[in-house]
Amino acid sequence: MCALDASAARLAPAGAELIEVEAGTSPCAQDPQSVFFDAWTLIAGRVVLDLPKAANIRLEQIRQVRDNRLKALDTEQIIALGKGDATAVAAVEARKQVLRDIPQRLDFSKAKNAYDLQHIVPPALV
Repeated sequence: MCALDASAARLAPAGAELIEVEAGTSPCAQDPQSVFFDAWTLIAGRVVLDLPKAANIRLEQIRQVRDNRLKALDTEQIIALGKGDATAVAAVEARKQVLRDIPQRLDFSKAKNAYDLQHIVPPALV
């Protein structure tokens, strides 16, 4: 056992399985850019992507973008309210509702890997 192996063994939780990974490569072939690192699972000495966990991570990423858009629209709506522009207020409210509906309308069922998940972008956020 080399010094690095001894260090890894000492730092790993008791009973943890250690795997060797070539420098500069991703241990998870299904997620080569490590975008969904928190969704990796070790199964029989292989790192695999837990797709349902990865989908939840992607959903949270989309929610963060959506929430930022909602905040911007809040400002726009307040300005319209201040001007007494009921038409603009209603238009902004309609755009906000589209954003609020995004999580319920997302379909991750066709995603088979990290690449597919990364490319699920609701049209309202483009």
